[in-house]
Amino acid sequence: MGRTIPSFRKALAKEKQEWKLFRNELDKKERKKFDEMWIIPRLNIMACSGSVSLVPFHPIAISILFHS
Repeated sequence: MGRTIPSFRKALAKEKQEWKLFRNELDKKERKKFDEMWIIPRLNIMACSGSVSLVPFHPIAISILFHS
C-alpha cells in the first residue's frame, strides 16, 4: 500500500512552482521579499507535514502568518 498524500517537501515545491508566474510579475524588491517568504514554510516543514491538509497552501500560509 502506497502513501495517500505526497511528502510535504514535494507539495511545497509544487505549490511554489504554481506561484512562479505571479513572482515573475513582481519587481526586484518585491521578488526578494516573496522569495524570503517561501523560506518560512521550509523552516516549519515538520509542523506543516503534520497538518495533513488536502490543500497544501493552507499550512504554508499559516506558517508565514505565525512566523515571528
